[in-house]
Amino acid sequence: MRWHDRVAHRIPRRLVLAFARRYIAGPALDDGLRVADDLWSSRRIRSTLDVLGEQVTSAEQARAALDAYLRAAEGAATRPHVSLSFKPGHFGQLVEPALCERQARALADACERQGTRLTIDMEDTGLTDPTLDLYRRLKPGFPGLGLVLQSRLFRTAEDIENLAGLGARVRLCIGAYDVAGDVGYRTRREAKDNLLRLLPRLLDVATVVELATHDRALLERIRELLVRREVARERVEFQMLMGVPRRKLQDALVADGWTVRLYVPYAESWDDATAYLRRRLVETPSIAGLALRNLFGPG
Repeated sequence: MRWHDRVAHRIPRRLVLAFARRYIAGPALDDGLRVADDLWSSRRIRSTLDVLGEQVTSAEQARAALDAYLRAAEGAATRPHVSLSFKPGHFGQLVEPALCERQARALADACERQGTRLTIDMEDTGLTDPTLDLYRRLKPGFPGLGLVLQSRLFRTAEDIENLAGLGARVRLCIGAYDVAGDVGYRTRREAKDNLLRLLPRLLDVATVVELATHDRALLERIRELLVRREVARERVEFQMLMGVPRRKLQDALVADGWTVRLYVPYAESWDDATAYLRRRLVETPSIAGLALRNLFGPG
């Protein structure tokens, strides 16, 4: 376990929750919609809502997750600037795969009928194949459905090839889950370099590519590649997390004609909020320092 993993997992829960105010919209759907509406009206930045939740351990928990997402879909129905993202583990993939698929279909149907964009999030490596299989089964019936791939994994180049011909919309990110050295890159630098290697082929395969990173230097290299290849702006989104201090960069991208979308989570359970924030601290060590500055102020 790297030093920032150890630090993130040892931050007391009360401090993690204090840190949450910046990175989580609040405890209710209305909080997420309020943030999303403000981002759109004030800055023309889109949002993807996520009902925070970890891998459930019962069918009852999985059904409760679907109920929460159907309410979110209803809230997004009149908001074309709002999309939704969900995790198969939250819908019961590890409890009953058939239940997870039924629930994913129900949500995808609700979103497809009203024109709301829906994306299947990627979790840890134990769920990579089940998530890809779920996407392939659902995609023919729900053309707008999107998928997430992680540049941290060695397998992602092959996964991109396997999406050829599907008309996929793909979010490419580094990945917030730690991986073993035999399945993925151990450093963020290697994962970022791999993202750049993967991008040209992904642009060939996918209809829409969503690029999730906060790294300014990496974003500049991505933009150079997109301009060099004359990629239409409507085929690309830049995505970031709510709360990460990149306002000037986001506004500059919007001013230059690119679409920017922020991940806006809300947490009906603060245990789920704690798990999310610890994972983000592991994913982005620089956030840990920002968290401490936010909590304690200048020294």
